[in-house]
Amino acid sequence: MPHDPLMNLHPTDDGYTDEEWAAEMARRIQEVESGTAEIISWEEVLRSIQEAGERSLRLTKHRAQGNADLH
Repeated sequence: MPHDPLMNLHPTDDGYTDEEWAAEMARRIQEVESGTAEIISWEEVLRSIQEAGERSLRLTKHRAQGNADLH
């Protein structure tokens, strides 16, 4: 079986079934091939990842504080 790089992107815990994941990937590929996909720069990708990480850290701290308040 040939290596499929898209499968490296397969989410592990986002709730997608394999069929939903395949449909989403097909939709995204169609957008790229048809020229309707929004193209963003690597800087935007990195900024988005950083912002998501910062939000996750704030949420983790908030949850930890909430748990500490319960004791």
